[in-house]
Amino acid sequence: MNSDSRLATASGARDDSPPFDRLIAVHRRNGRGMVAYGILLLLAGVAFIVMGWNGTLPWMVGLITGIMTFFVAIFPYREALERDERMEGLQILSDEWHELTRGRSPTTQEKDQFGGLLHRLYSSDKSVG
Repeated sequence: MNSDSRLATASGARDDSPPFDRLIAVHRRNGRGMVAYGILLLLAGVAFIVMGWNGTLPWMVGLITGIMTFFVAIFPYREALERDERMEGLQILSDEWHELTRGRSPTTQEKDQFGGLLHRLYSSDKSVG
């Protein structure tokens, strides 16, 4: 099965556009997960501080653990911001693609250039440069 037949949809029509919507959806879902994880860490940090304050844990252990957990929550937040920036970039690329191909079928060179750009920008392989 060649790549052209894999691009065919169930109705038989060809879909030559890059998978912008799918990539945006992945980043949106992962960004929401990171926000939820950050909130969970913030709440856990507050819980440790309260448990140290109430005497459930030794006060110093609760305070230090709570503060550290509270500050570690910045990492999922930063990841969520990164995902938002990637979604914005993908939306801009999607708009450019649709403007480029408005009313006509894209050439093989245009598809290859956009595919290479997407691969370089959004590949999970960090060695891609």
